[in-house]
Amino acid sequence: MRVPSLPALLRGFRDLCILVLVDLWMRARFPDQVASITRRMKDKGVTNLRLSDPRYLNEKYLWRRLFDHDPRFTVACDKIETRRPVADLGVDVRLPEIFWTGTDPDLIPEHLLGQDVIVKAAHGWNQSIYVRDAGLGPAEIRDKCREFMASSHGQRQHQWGYFNAPRRILIEERLFSGRPMCDIKFTVFGHVLVQIIGIYPGPQGRTAGIWFLDSDGEWKLSDEASSVSKEIDGRPLPPSTDAAARIASQIGAAFDHMRVDFMTDGEQVYLGELTAYNAAGASPTFGHLLDTPNNVYWDLRRSWFLSTPQRGWRRIYAASLRRSIDRQARSDPRLDAAGPLDPAMLRAGLGQEART
Repeated sequence: MRVPSLPALLRGFRDLCILVLVDLWMRARFPDQVASITRRMKDKGVTNLRLSDPRYLNEKYLWRRLFDHDPRFTVACDKIETRRPVADLGVDVRLPEIFWTGTDPDLIPEHLLGQDVIVKAAHGWNQSIYVRDAGLGPAEIRDKCREFMASSHGQRQHQWGYFNAPRRILIEERLFSGRPMCDIKFTVFGHVLVQIIGIYPGPQGRTAGIWFLDSDGEWKLSDEASSVSKEIDGRPLPPSTDAAARIASQIGAAFDHMRVDFMTDGEQVYLGELTAYNAAGASPTFGHLLDTPNNVYWDLRRSWFLSTPQRGWRRIYAASLRRSIDRQARSDPRLDAAGPLDPAMLRAGLGQEART
């Protein structure tokens, strides 16, 4: 067994002190966020939280919300602008057509409000109107859009990427109307795919199944229910899953972690959205587990915070955190599975001024 040198021991002690100080700062600066994750983890029997040096999945989500202010998250959280980084990365994927965008619901073309389209808030989630199914008249749809425009998303959970997303309404084509379809959501760490959630609409509501890659590289249905429904939907993943997986891996390679969502009828695949804060930035199913693939493959060294120069005390903290993760990676090589992040990918989708 190799004995650490005295300088290494002193550096390790210094790192520990810095991490403890940052942990105390997080608890003092964001008491509500820390209390929420502490309660969630305590309910699962986990009390030894290390918020500044995260080990559990839910700790990493909290860390992302408080520290990892990647400008691309603002782009990803905008349902209109999210197309830009995908194009800049050279990903060939179908996208639903957008018929109109704007900030004033009174300017929505009247003829669109009588078609089979989806009206959405570009700056939030769970704010969609399926016009043909909703049974609402144009005036009622415009009133709903005013509610969308008045709402801000992500403040309560400190989902930073939404803070600067411009408030806009978009009208998008409805895919596969009247035909069987499935939402497939990939959890990606770098280019490494570790989880799929298949979600199926039905007359009694949505059902879903969670799938993980087994040791043979095959997708295996989990016996855990998702947050979508208590029922586990065990129907096979659609034939288009492989094509969607290749696209998800391409997009995911630019990030330390991203959820990449698709819509499919089993043959055609359309990109839905990118999600930086899965389940509002916490995992109700696996967030308290150390050895779940969702946790062990998330290498924070690929994050924006640890891949770009920081300033002031954050620079000192970033160096200590990186050394701590380096030490962890020596005992768990899965952390290195995605390899180093290509710095050019950090600039994708941010506009010409950010790339020059």
